[in-house]
Amino acid sequence: MRHLLIIIQCCLLSLAGPAQKNINEKLYSTFLGDTVDYTVWVPSNGSAGQQYTTIYTFSYGASDAAFTAELIYYLNKLNITHLPPIIVVNIQADMDGIGYNYETGLLTTKGVRMLECIKSEIFPVLEHKYQASQFRIYMGQSYGASYGNHLFLFQPELFSGYMLFSPEKLTPTQPPFEISDELIQFYGSRPTFYYLASGVDDLQRRQDYAGEIAQKVKRLDSIQFNFRYENLPTAGHNNSTAIGLPSALDFIYRAYNSFPELDSITSMSTALSQYEKRVTRFYGIKPEKNSFHIYQPFLSAIWQRIDTAWMRAAIHYFISEKTGGRQLRDFAYSCWVVGLNEEARQLYGKAVKKILADEMSLVFSPSTLITCYRELAFNIMKDNPENGWNLLQKALEVCLQHKGNIHISYYPDIYFYLGKFAADNNMNVKKGLNYLLLYVEKRKDLVDIIHVAFDEVYYTIGKCYDLLHDTSNATKYLQKALDLNASHGKAKSLMKKIQADK
Repeated sequence: MRHLLIIIQCCLLSLAGPAQKNINEKLYSTFLGDTVDYTVWVPSNGSAGQQYTTIYTFSYGASDAAFTAELIYYLNKLNITHLPPIIVVNIQADMDGIGYNYETGLLTTKGVRMLECIKSEIFPVLEHKYQASQFRIYMGQSYGASYGNHLFLFQPELFSGYMLFSPEKLTPTQPPFEISDELIQFYGSRPTFYYLASGVDDLQRRQDYAGEIAQKVKRLDSIQFNFRYENLPTAGHNNSTAIGLPSALDFIYRAYNSFPELDSITSMSTALSQYEKRVTRFYGIKPEKNSFHIYQPFLSAIWQRIDTAWMRAAIHYFISEKTGGRQLRDFAYSCWVVGLNEEARQLYGKAVKKILADEMSLVFSPSTLITCYRELAFNIMKDNPENGWNLLQKALEVCLQHKGNIHISYYPDIYFYLGKFAADNNMNVKKGLNYLLLYVEKRKDLVDIIHVAFDEVYYTIGKCYDLLHDTSNATKYLQKALDLNASHGKAKSLMKKIQADK
């Protein structure tokens, strides 16, 4: 169980998402006859050809762009959810500059000009400069949310996603919210995501207004139109964005992180093609082929089927010259799972080469390199144990060099793997035994669940003593293993053999 846990932990270690960097920009608007200030947050490691979706908001109320950008980084870094590369844009404008009128639900003259500036000047500039797709999300809170509803009703072509928090309503009829037949037809044919939230602790009139909107908008819910409404517990008016934003982001990008193709398609190539087409149709971007969260579901399907044709199709789709060491290792291991040992050997070699050449400064790379050495030794080099032993020695060297790195999960377990390899292959047994005894000493005060179980350690020590013809110590350690786990099959079998040979 603990060995399985170690493998799972290794598989689940994904690279931290990129931090966001902010850029302050200005644009002279011919529609406004004035300069508009805005700030753009982009992932700091964006690369040439990288595509982005975009979140737009105003510097009004609680829809804070800086918080949104940092939250995206946080959610990706800790694998709480997986979001594609996202640009966040904050346009500097107060209520007069935005120009939305509660009483009519329409825009002032200045508001019309501001909207023309956004449509005709800001959008084209940003989409050209930052390679952004036309999948745009509008985010707003309170007055900003009501403005967002105006866009949803009267400018449906501008945004493909809405994240609206605590829309404001001043009187029973202000602002109005009605969905026309034309809108029903429009949203029935265009992929759109609409997320609406209110707070249980907000004024009742606001909760009622959000509920009214939800009742009308949910009529649009279909394959194309995706709708969710939440009345958030513990949320009031000003903190509904902070509480609801993670859920909103997860909802908006749910089509990016779902893989229904794998449930019904018998060809991996077809599943990959249909998934990519769906992501492009919804978001205007390509899937991140180097993202663990994208390729892992396909590898899981391959593991379940033990399908070599699916594995080769996945390699062809996901692996390129730009693929990193971590991904190369994951595909190498998956090749071994389905029985493609030569492909596994080649991919492990590429992973080791890539990590050593370009990636040793990355926090997870030393652990990935050790994983490659260990899996090569135990799984791929069975016909050449001498090379396997040498690889484990390299793994030990890397582990000792980087053992202060909290992302290294191999210290002190590397000593166990060396001892186990020696016992399994009946080579360098004395050295292997010394590694195991050292491991016992260093293992004493460590958390059990994330390290090799003591019954397995004692069994392996007993096996080494047996190979060295030290029956007394072999029996001693095998008994220790059985005292901890009476059902340890290998320990029971070896103990019976020793007793029969007496």
